[in-house]
Amino acid sequence: ANEGAATSSQSVRPAVITFGSSVQEFLDALEGKCATAVVRDLEPSLASVSEQRQIDCEGFDYFGAPRLAEFVFGDDRLVLVWILTEEGEHARLERAFTAEFGPPTHQASVVTAYADDNAGIRKDRPEAGFYAPELSNRYRAFFDAAVARDLENAG
Repeated sequence: ANEGAATSSQSVRPAVITFGSSVQEFLDALEGKCATAVVRDLEPSLASVSEQRQIDCEGFDYFGAPRLAEFVFGDDRLVLVWILTEEGEHARLERAFTAEFGPPTHQASVVTAYADDNAGIRKDRPEAGFYAPELSNRYRAFFDAAVARDLENAG
C-alpha cells in the first residue's frame, strides 16, 4: 500500500463539494463546516455567466487546519472552489494530490495541475483548486499557457 502519502484516508477533494449545487443547497451542506459563511455577489468573471456569487467559508478544515474556502457559483451552480493554503505547504499538497490523481498533467512555476481530475495547486498564491467539468477546457488552456510561459522565460 501507499503508506503515508496522504495525511488521512480522506480525499484531497473535500467530500462536501458537489458541482452544480445551488447557493442555498450548498449553504445547507456546509452547515457546521465553517466558523462563518458569507455570501457575496461578484462581478461575473466566468465566461457565459450572468450572475456570479461566492460563499466565503472561514474555518474550513482542510489538511488538518482551518482555512478560508471560496465556493464560486455561476448562475446559482457551484462551479469553482479555492481553498487557501500556506506558503511552504505546496510539496505536501503535491504529494497528496499525486498519490490520489497520479502524476500532474502540468508543472509550471505558478501551478501544479491535475487537469484530468479538474484540480490544481497554485504556487503564485498558495491555494488548492477544484473546478466543475464545464470549466475544464478553460483551465487546461490556462495550465498550457503557464507551462509555455515558463519555457519562453527559460529560453
